[in-house]
Amino acid sequence: MNIFKNIDPVLIDVKWERNPRQDYGDIESLCEYTRKHGDFDQPLLVTPSGKENFTLEHGYRRMLARTLLAGNPMPEGMFAIGHSGKPIKSGTILYKEPINIPVVSVKIIDDANFGETEILLQHYAQNAGKSLTPLEESSLFQSLVTVAKWTQADISEHAGCTQAHVSTVLKLNGFSDEVKNLIRSNKVASTYALEVLK
Repeated sequence: MNIFKNIDPVLIDVKWERNPRQDYGDIESLCEYTRKHGDFDQPLLVTPSGKENFTLEHGYRRMLARTLLAGNPMPEGMFAIGHSGKPIKSGTILYKEPINIPVVSVKIIDDANFGETEILLQHYAQNAGKSLTPLEESSLFQSLVTVAKWTQADISEHAGCTQAHVSTVLKLNGFSDEVKNLIRSNKVASTYALEVLK
């Protein structure tokens, strides 16, 4: 059963490490849009985690904008940029005077069949605001292999891409953290790194 409603954002538990997205892009522009226009065009996807509380399943980038607007620091392990194009470091507080947006629009998924596999597929299918980077896609595909025990053919069928693409993307998981950081910072293209790996 799906329910749409407006709730207090403090009722939403956010586990940032569950999101395959690592690059949140120009988050400052999204913060400003949220500050001016309030609620989002798309509701956040949440699942019940108690009598009144919920767990965020999809919409991490939009939730990060609200988190920063509330005066909270940039969480650890994330990459984002500001208006100037310069990186926003972990621990940075963008809004020293918190801006309160009292409610957030959510879609509540209360379905026993909506498990971890469906959540992972939601990340892949619904990233309309900002597409996943190759490294993020690689991390998500690897989670489907590990969590759902899917084959490359399974991923190809459900993700709507070729099996060759799945195979290529999964190879990115074999890189060291040093190489991955070079790819994230656009100092090395993922395609070039894969050619070297061959």
